[in-house]
Amino acid sequence: MNDERPTSEVKITGDGNVVGDGSLAQVVRVVAQFIYPPSPKEAPRPFQLPLDLPTFTGRDAYLLELDGLLQPGTGQTVSLVGLRGTAGVGKSVLAVHAAHRWGDRFRDGVVWVDLRQRDVPSALRHVASTYGYGEETKQIPDTEGLAGLVRSVLREREALIIVDNAERVAAEEFPLLLPGVQGCVTLVTSRRSFTELRRYGRVLPVGEMEREEAETLLARIIGETMDKDEQAARGELAKRLGWLPLALDITARLMAERGWSSAECLDRLEGAASLVAELCLPLAERPEDSVAVAFALSYEALKEDQQRLFRALGVMAEGGFAALAVAGVLGEERAKVERGLEDLEALSLARPSVVRGKYDLHPLLADYSRTLAREAGEWESLRNAHMAYYMAYGNQYSDDYRALIAEKENLVAAVASFMLKGLREKGLL
Repeated sequence: MNDERPTSEVKITGDGNVVGDGSLAQVVRVVAQFIYPPSPKEAPRPFQLPLDLPTFTGRDAYLLELDGLLQPGTGQTVSLVGLRGTAGVGKSVLAVHAAHRWGDRFRDGVVWVDLRQRDVPSALRHVASTYGYGEETKQIPDTEGLAGLVRSVLREREALIIVDNAERVAAEEFPLLLPGVQGCVTLVTSRRSFTELRRYGRVLPVGEMEREEAETLLARIIGETMDKDEQAARGELAKRLGWLPLALDITARLMAERGWSSAECLDRLEGAASLVAELCLPLAERPEDSVAVAFALSYEALKEDQQRLFRALGVMAEGGFAALAVAGVLGEERAKVERGLEDLEALSLARPSVVRGKYDLHPLLADYSRTLAREAGEWESLRNAHMAYYMAYGNQYSDDYRALIAEKENLVAAVASFMLKGLREKGLL
C-alpha cells in the first residue's frame, strides 16, 4: 500500500508545470492534462468552485451588498469587487458562499483562480483554457499577451471570475488579472489593498463576526445548549478569540472532537504560553486548519523592517497606539514608523483604532506579535523600552489630565512592568 502523504506545497507555474512533490502533485499533473476542453465549441459552461462550507453562518450585511454587486450584463453596478481583510476573517469562505448562491446569474459560468497555487501567467492560461483556448495560450509567451487573450475571450461573455488569495501578486501584475470587459464581474479576495480595487471597483472590508453570529457558529458546530453557564462561557470564549471566524471554527471543532465545555476550553487557552499556537487542528499544515499558519503567510511576506515593526507592536497595550508613541518606544524616527504602520494597515496586519490617529492590532495578531518577539529574543528589551518611555511620559504630562487619559492603558502597563521589575530585582519573584 502506498502511504505517501500528499504535500500541500503544489503550485502551477506560468508554463503549465506543476511544482511540488508527493502524490498530490502527481494527481494535479494527471488531471491538468484532461481538465480543459479542446476547443471553444466543446467548452461546457464552467462552474469551478470549492465546496460551500456547510456551517456558513451570518454575514448578512456583506451578502446583501454582494447580492447587488454580483450582477452580470452592461447595467451592472461595478465590474470589480474586492473582499479585503486580515487572515482568518473569512474572505474566501464568503466569496465561495456568494458564488454558489448567485453564480447561476452568469450565463457563461464561474471561473475560480487560486493565486496561492498559481502564478499570474498560469492564472491567465487557466481562464483562457477553461473556455477552450488552451492551444492559443501556448503560442503566447508573455504575460501581457495572455492578458489580452483573456480580455478577448471574455468579451461579450457574462462570467464571474473569482481571484482568490491575491495578496502576493506584485502590484504591477495585478491589473493583468482584471478582464475589464462589460458583462463580467471579477471578485477578488486579498489581505492587501490594491490601487485598482479602490480606483476601479468596490471594496468591502471584511471584519470579524458580531457576537450573535459568533455564538451561532459555535452552536452549529458544537450543538445548541440550554445551560446558562455554558451559554455565558461561549460568549466569553468568542470574545477571547476576537470574534475571528477561523479561530472560532477551529476551536469549536476541537471542542466537539474532545468533548470540552466552553469553560474548560477557556482555561486551556488562558494557561497557554501562546494563544495563537493553540488554535490549530491536529496535523495542521493548511491556513484553514491553523491560525498560526494563516498569520504566518502574511508575516513571512513582509520585508525585514516591516517584520521588525510588527514584532514590536505586541508590547503596546490594548486601546490603540499612535505612531509617535511607537517611535518613542523603538527609538525610531516618527516619519519612518508612520510609513511602516501605513504599510501594515495596507497588508491587514494593523488597523485604524476607534481613536482617531491611532492604530491597534486584532487581539490574536497582538498575541502572535508577542510570540514572534519572544522567539526573536526581543521581548524583554521591548518591555523595558515600553516601560521607560511611558514612565517618562507620565512624568512629563503629570499635570495634563487629557494626555494621561489618552495613554491610560499603556501607562498602567508600564507601571505594572516597573513594579514587577522591582520585585524581581529584590528577589521576591
